[in-house]
Amino acid sequence: MANTIKLKRGTSTPTTSNIVDGEVAIDKTAKKLYVNDGGTIKEIGGGGGIESDAQDNTVAGTNAGDSFDGTNAEENTLFGKNAGTAITSGDQSTCLGFEAGKSISTAARLTAIGRKAGTDVTGQNNTIVGANTGLGITSGTDNTVIGVGAAETGNRSNATAIGSGASGSSAQSGNTAVGYNAGKNASNNCTFLGFKAGENATGNSNTIIGDIAFSTANSGNQNTVVGYEGLKSYNDTGTNPYQGSVAVGRRALMSATNGNHNVAVGRLSAYSVSTGDENCFLGALAGYGTDGTGALTTGDNCIIIGYAALPSAVGIDNEITLGNSSITKLRVPGLSFSISANAVTNGAAFYENAKTVAADYTLSGSNAMAAGPITINSSVTVTVSSGDTLTIV
Repeated sequence: MANTIKLKRGTSTPTTSNIVDGEVAIDKTAKKLYVNDGGTIKEIGGGGGIESDAQDNTVAGTNAGDSFDGTNAEENTLFGKNAGTAITSGDQSTCLGFEAGKSISTAARLTAIGRKAGTDVTGQNNTIVGANTGLGITSGTDNTVIGVGAAETGNRSNATAIGSGASGSSAQSGNTAVGYNAGKNASNNCTFLGFKAGENATGNSNTIIGDIAFSTANSGNQNTVVGYEGLKSYNDTGTNPYQGSVAVGRRALMSATNGNHNVAVGRLSAYSVSTGDENCFLGALAGYGTDGTGALTTGDNCIIIGYAALPSAVGIDNEITLGNSSITKLRVPGLSFSISANAVTNGAAFYENAKTVAADYTLSGSNAMAAGPITINSSVTVTVSSGDTLTIV
């Protein structure tokens, strides 16, 4: 008669009290085979494979999902040592990797993929992908973080960080940073797109698009940059920083270290401006010229429009320049008005001028005329240089 050998069996995982070293046993409930290996209970062969429980939780790995509160936790997928180990009643989380989502307990919908991805997260609706990613997020919610070291320090909510080191040291909410180290130190409500875009900026409400744009350490607020190295040199870190500048174009306003409300649109426009407020530049090389000679550097309240248009002096204030030195005629078709080197043409029947001279006036190297009578205010001087003629009709 054949002998029948029966292994030790039970309805739970055996312990060292149940089986001695080298002895095997079967957990009939889980359909798994175990062995006592020198005082450590180990599963043999993985049983029948990974299965989901009655609450649709799928778990694999030491301590993964080992804190479920009865039947409260549902639809979680946890793979890796300590993955989702603190979940008690939280639902619909996916944690894949060593200690991924290790701390989440009652919150829902954490997606954490990678070594220690979101390991300290306790808030809900976070998506974190990458090794050591989202390490700074704890109670924050509604974040999307992708890339090694992204959102590495600092809790935040409603943030998007994509790229290695993106928004890495920022502890503020509502930022979007895409690119290596983009927005690494940003404050609230900023958008950064590009390699090192706004890397060291700490101000609020900045929109920076372009590699290395606005990347020097600064605390400026409400600036907008679109273009490679735009506003790159801006370095004001004071308690009342400059703000509100717009730079659009490759290296627009690149040399500006501070300044309020400057606008530069065009490749290399306002490239040489280092300090100055309330200037406006429109056109490629506007305010810079073809080689930087004569470029505006420190002026305030200037308007320079046109390709390679230059100011009358590098530090001039309160001046409007239309066009470069190749422009020889200004016209306004709707008014039948034009100015050239030879004539001023007015299509209307009448020309009007003021009746009072309120500021000093010097005629030098030209002739002039006006319709009279004319009153010259006291303390005001009108000077007509030798060889010039002033005619009052």
